[in-house]
Amino acid sequence: MVLFVSCSTMRPSGTDSGGPDVGDEEVANEEDLEALEQLLTQYRSSLAEINETSDELEIPPIFTQNPADGSTVSNPYQGFRVQLISTRNVETADSVATEFEEWGQEEVPNYQASTYVFFKQPYYRVHVGDFQSRSQAVGFTQLVKKEYPEAWMVPDRIDPSNTPPDSVSFATEDSSEINIKDDQLN
Repeated sequence: MVLFVSCSTMRPSGTDSGGPDVGDEEVANEEDLEALEQLLTQYRSSLAEINETSDELEIPPIFTQNPADGSTVSNPYQGFRVQLISTRNVETADSVATEFEEWGQEEVPNYQASTYVFFKQPYYRVHVGDFQSRSQAVGFTQLVKKEYPEAWMVPDRIDPSNTPPDSVSFATEDSSEINIKDDQLN
């Protein structure tokens, strides 16, 4: 009796329930993701430039205070990197990272930017450099955009030992030069 009742409540797999199939939802989600990715690609550079106006990350003061005496504490691991690509294909991310390392050795001999490939679902991202100052990251981003036009600066956790010296010069092909000195960083 139990077997008969349980079999009668199940729908045969061949009948149409009137709703979308799981396969249709996956196609719709893929189309939505592709449309979103195209939209982000279209506006990423302009959004990054808007974000470059401030020299510091905006962190609520409560998180930057020492609980013992109320003094301000700076985090040496808080900084910026340049994102070259965000893709679902790990091979593409790895090849972009390798290409950048070769390009960086030739074009930016005064600063060997570290390359980081990591996965943040559902994308593989390639970040380069370690900058504690926004002005350093902006200068490096402008140079990198000559070869990678879609590159943009992102806040990230950095390795302080890989940051460039305070006075690094990034020269571009058109002879414009971006000098980063102590007075510009403060």
